[in-house]
Amino acid sequence: PGRMFSGFVDVEAQNVTMHVHYWYLESEAEPLLDPTLVWTNGGPGASSMFGVLVELGPLLANADSLGTPSAAATGVPSLFRNEYAWTKLGSVLMFDWPPPVGLSYCGDDPTSLDACGTWDDDSMAQL
Repeated sequence: PGRMFSGFVDVEAQNVTMHVHYWYLESEAEPLLDPTLVWTNGGPGASSMFGVLVELGPLLANADSLGTPSAAATGVPSLFRNEYAWTKLGSVLMFDWPPPVGLSYCGDDPTSLDACGTWDDDSMAQL
């Protein structure tokens, strides 16, 4: 796979600081020339990491991930190369949106589920 970068982008909305998690997966072909594809899972409530790790990313977790000798020895699922990865066509930028989905969170406490306030379709549309 190509290079990968992960971090947080801070967004201010409704008097709340949202720390939005992103994962950037660089194209396996021509990163400087290829398009960047933006991926977000449907939701709210579904981490976009799910789509990257089981559908479109360069490394996938599947039903065989826990059946490898390495997984048996370490308890860590094995990942497998995805011959149909979107990163063969371009770079992929994934967001966990809205917080507190996935690794995204609000305020100073990443474990708080209510620091982001009430989210619904109207709140999302205003952003």
